[in-house]
Amino acid sequence: MRKLIPVTVALTAALAPAATLLAAEAAEEGKAESTVMAFDLFQFFMAIVVFGIAFFILSKTAWPKIMSGLEARESKIKGDLADAERAREQAQASLEQYERALAQARAEAASIVDEARTNQQKLAAELKARTEAELQQMRDSAKRDIASAKAAAIAELHAHVADLSTDIAAKILRRELSAVDQRALVDDSLNQLAASN
Repeated sequence: MRKLIPVTVALTAALAPAATLLAAEAAEEGKAESTVMAFDLFQFFMAIVVFGIAFFILSKTAWPKIMSGLEARESKIKGDLADAERAREQAQASLEQYERALAQARAEAASIVDEARTNQQKLAAELKARTEAELQQMRDSAKRDIASAKAAAIAELHAHVADLSTDIAAKILRRELSAVDQRALVDDSLNQLAASN
């Protein structure tokens, strides 16, 4: 097909001047009849010779350059298409790698968040247990302190009562008590008890 195109173009280019020349001669001779059908063998032969010479010159000089330029352009276009295809494939591979990396990063982030949530829940449970244990220890210590203070207060109260009872008994033994003396003695003991606390 490629070889046919230059031959056709060259043949058309060579025959166009011959057809023009034939038309001009026919007009000169006054032949008003069909100029397309007018045929002169010498002119036809000369047109073929001119065509052959032009074809030969063009085939040796212009056509190789034109064909090499077309082939170079064709190979460049093919190369560019191949480069574009390789670039597209590389871009596709890069996109797939990016999507894999993104999915992996999302999975790692989710894992880190889950781990942090688990650690937070563990820490919260440990802090709650430790706080409850400390509160229980404080309650137990407070109860022990209260019980100890209560026992000490009761022991001190028993000691005061015993001292007062002893004092009262000693006073009773030293004299006989009347109702007024008895009341004064109880008031006196209560005042001493209130003064000591």
